[in-house]
Amino acid sequence: MWNCLPFIIHRHFDKDHSGKLNHVEFKACLRSLGYDLPILEEGQADPVFEEILNSVDPNRDGLVSMDEFMAFMISRVSENVESSKEGESAFRAITSGDRPYVTASELLQVRRG
Repeated sequence: MWNCLPFIIHRHFDKDHSGKLNHVEFKACLRSLGYDLPILEEGQADPVFEEILNSVDPNRDGLVSMDEFMAFMISRVSENVESSKEGESAFRAITSGDRPYVTASELLQVRRG
C-alpha cells in the first residue's frame, strides 16, 4: 500500500494535471503531510521551503516531477531509520496481525495519535 501512497498524493495535488507539481501545489502537499510552513505574502522569502526545494527540485525548473517527489518521500521516510530491521519493526508495530503490509487507515490512525 505504501508504494501507491506517494502516487496518490502527487496526483491529488497536481491540480492542472500536468504530471508535475508547481511550487504552490507542492507547498500545499507538504502542509497536508504535516509540514509547518508559514503562509506568507507573495514575494516573501520562505527559508524552510527553499531548503526543501534545494533537495526536491535541484534543477529549479519550478516543477516537482513524480520521480523527484518519490525520491523526496523515500528520503523523508528513511532518514530516521537506522536499519531495515528497525524499519520493519516500526511497520509491524502499527499493523494488525501478521500481514506484510500496512493499510492507509492504520497509517492515518498513527498520524492522528
